[in-house]
Amino acid sequence: MKFNIFRPLLLIFLLSSILLHFLYASGSEISLDDQSQLNEGVTNNFCSITQYIPENRDTEFKALYEYIRKNYPRVSEDDAQDISTCLVDLSAEHQLDPKFVAALIAKESAFNKQAISSTGAKGLGQIKDFNFKALDISNPYDIKENSNGTIRYIKQLLNSWKGKTDQVAFALASYFRGYTNMKRNESSYDSKSDRYVNDTLKIYNKLVEHLKKVKESQPEPIFTPTSNITAEPDIPTSPVEPDTAPVPDVETEN
Repeated sequence: MKFNIFRPLLLIFLLSSILLHFLYASGSEISLDDQSQLNEGVTNNFCSITQYIPENRDTEFKALYEYIRKNYPRVSEDDAQDISTCLVDLSAEHQLDPKFVAALIAKESAFNKQAISSTGAKGLGQIKDFNFKALDISNPYDIKENSNGTIRYIKQLLNSWKGKTDQVAFALASYFRGYTNMKRNESSYDSKSDRYVNDTLKIYNKLVEHLKKVKESQPEPIFTPTSNITAEPDIPTSPVEPDTAPVPDVETEN
């Protein structure tokens, strides 16, 4: 009886496949230490995500618009403009970085406003029907309504994990898995959620880098006097009083 070398090789292959499936199955959990290592270098901008202060609306808009048009060519010019406008304006109302919300939407729907998942999630942020009422969504395919709902929902999740070291990561995992599922085990989350978190944060970092390039490409403002007329020497000029009006507080989601 001849020895068939292919049989043991086939057995080894099958056993390896089973082992890999076991290691990378969706139910496998990753410890917080592993998560920190995987997210290292990606989560540098957490503070700016949750305590966002707008710098220049037009620059933010340009960065988002260019990124969408370059990386998602199926999105029409008009939709890219509307999405960028809504994200910049609505995110600022909730003190959220629009690039973070854009990264979330990029992962969820690739900026396809008509997207529908196999589980019935709809629109840019892939929001489920049972959340429409709480998020004031009547038409999930409307760019403004869905963008606003997505912003409000992720803001609520960020607030729910406030004080946690991996606040942003757990908020994203909750968006993917559901907040109730995440609360069952607050020390870790499964590998599918981890990939989702890392993919989203990598997109966010790309948007941050693109914004820097947009800023660098803009010429420095040149000071030009508004008038060549000087005051008469016998008429003293008064110094301009500084604007001392208080800055109004921006309301945030509770």
